Amino acid sequence: MSENRQANRDPLEATIRAFTSMNVPQRPPDEQVLARLGTRRHLRRWLVASAVAAGFLLVGLVLFLVKSKPSEVIQVTVASSPATTRQVAEQLLKATDKRALGERSREGLGRRTLAQDVADAQVIIVATALDSAPAPVKRPGDLPENLLRFKVQRVLKGNPRAGIITTQTPTAAAEFIGKNWIIMLSPDYMAGKHRYAGCLAVEFEPTVKTILTKAKK
Repeated sequence: MSENRQANRDPLEATIRAFTSMNVPQRPPDEQVLARLGTRRHLRRWLVASAVAAGFLLVGLVLFLVKSKPSEVIQVTVASSPATTRQVAEQLLKATDKRALGERSREGLGRRTLAQDVADAQVIIVATALDSAPAPVKRPGDLPENLLRFKVQRVLKGNPRAGIITTQTPTAAAEFIGKNWIIMLSPDYMAGKHRYAGCLAVEFEPTVKTILTKAKK
């Protein structure tokens, strides 16, 4: 019996002796531990700052795309319906409004009304579009524009000083040929500074006459 107990204790004692004789590595110096912790904290702060910067950049890009304005060039599809004719005329008025009546602050003045355009025009006529020709290119790379020749039918305001007038427009000319239009000529046009003019469908003639009548009172 005692021999069996002695045999059982021998492996346990051998294991204890082996464990106590193992070499335990020394704990690294405190400076190294602090340096490693500092490096990890710095890396974490750098990752957070990078994520925040990327978020701001993405938001700025979205705002830029939302606020960016389309080009001033207007593409017009030629059609023959009266509704399309009015749309083309309104597009032509918008396209030439800046050049004919000068650059305006969008934020300060907002969208102009027909009454403002009528008041600013020196001459307003109803005229028939006779024909067109390509406008001379001022600078290489400019988009092509057209010269429209109109025959004056009646005068609503001012003195056009000629029975035939010529205007310039970036809009396709085919839609205008052979039809009557309301043409609004600015003081700069009458002074020969440019050939751009406002243009409206003839259906707006009663409205223009009403505005002119109210302005005289």
